[in-house]
Amino acid sequence: MALSYSWKPLHSIRYLIPSCVSILRAEYPKCKADLLPELVKHELNPAPCSYGLVEHPNDKRDKETLVGHVRFLPVTNRQGAVYAESLCIDVEKRRKGIGELGMLRVEYLTREQGYKELFLSTYPHCKDVLIKRSWSIFKKPLHTLGANLLHTNTSVNGGPIFVSWPGNTLYPGWEWVYEGGVMATEADLAGEFSGIVLVKYLKR
Repeated sequence: MALSYSWKPLHSIRYLIPSCVSILRAEYPKCKADLLPELVKHELNPAPCSYGLVEHPNDKRDKETLVGHVRFLPVTNRQGAVYAESLCIDVEKRRKGIGELGMLRVEYLTREQGYKELFLSTYPHCKDVLIKRSWSIFKKPLHTLGANLLHTNTSVNGGPIFVSWPGNTLYPGWEWVYEGGVMATEADLAGEFSGIVLVKYLKR
């Protein structure tokens, strides 16, 4: 039985990156998880940065395992804000409370890093669960740096899969990753094929 869980920057646990690639591929079959090993070499703490949720065993002789992933991105039009994308848990570890624990650890980590606002995007049918956990719907424009670089964005209500959108600055040096994909418009962001952006105001 695991003693604890913690989020660690993937560049500090590179031996677990292959496990993270597998988790991402299982959750997002069309993603570009194969870019992760190279991407991690160019990431910075605290953002933009990919993190892995590490399971620490009781027995020190047992190896740590990776059970989740999240990527933090700077929010460039709001001070003290960070955006969390591609938050997912290993399919074999679900329904054990690890997802909820992972989310709480995300909130704790970003709060400790000095952020005041934590953002994420979710499906319309999932928003009520988060609202009950003190998240709020955010309707103002949100500007990010390097969102969806691994193409983990998914279809909403059967609509197109957007690779980027107004307000998202393509990650410098990685612009080629977005080539050939569908770029959302302002109208798309306001339509039925857009996810719901929520914010958690972090209190210290």
